Amino acid sequence: MGGNRTEKRRRYRNVGSGKAAAIDWVTRLLKLLPAASLEDMTVEDAKALSWALSGLTVAADWVGSNADDWFRFERDCRNIEVALAESRCRAGSAIEAAGLIPPCPAPVSVDTIAGLTKLRPMQEAVMTVSLHEDPQLVVLEDSTGTGKTEAALILAHRMIAAGKARGLFFALPTMATSDAVFERMQKAVPGLFEALPSIVLTHGRVKLYEAMRGLRGAQTDETPEVDHVSWLTDNRRRALLATVGVGDH
Repeated sequence: MGGNRTEKRRRYRNVGSGKAAAIDWVTRLLKLLPAASLEDMTVEDAKALSWALSGLTVAADWVGSNADDWFRFERDCRNIEVALAESRCRAGSAIEAAGLIPPCPAPVSVDTIAGLTKLRPMQEAVMTVSLHEDPQLVVLEDSTGTGKTEAALILAHRMIAAGKARGLFFALPTMATSDAVFERMQKAVPGLFEALPSIVLTHGRVKLYEAMRGLRGAQTDETPEVDHVSWLTDNRRRALLATVGVGDH
């Protein structure tokens, strides 16, 4: 215990409490971002913003911590303005390489999205469901084998095209059903988008799944899509940032 107290006193003599450094850092940030202001923000606005800010901060930390590929560690930053400008230039490329920019929905007819030749009743029904401006919950209920999954894809494409979403997640009851749907999505989902989206399987035993191991181990393929999948599957929490996710709930 005595040794710990001595170490704390030694560090305090060397760097202080950190208060001066914190004030200096905030002062610099305010100069860098003169338009940043919380003026006129209500408590409700702050609560809503806190959710988006929290998610943005986590994602930015993940991307920004990649010192090997995107953001090299600078031991001595003498000019913060120059450092900010350089980071902004690298940020666009880093976000794209991470697979965080969702592709645009494909301008195709909905009856061909899932490789269908003739729509079933449920699939026809989702083509006419009204899309509201507010958040919307749609429940599709029908017998087994009636094409509910394809109907969900058609509706998801309509929502994405309308700007109500940028991707989708399939939450299945078991790992086995997740694996099966993941294989189906690899074939069906690319038709939803103009470019190949990131499609990620996420559950507790994903490393045991042969198809997923194949995607993660395809080091000879230099396509951006492979890089996207590799980075997104490096951390289970990142998988939720993929354009299309499949997993158990």
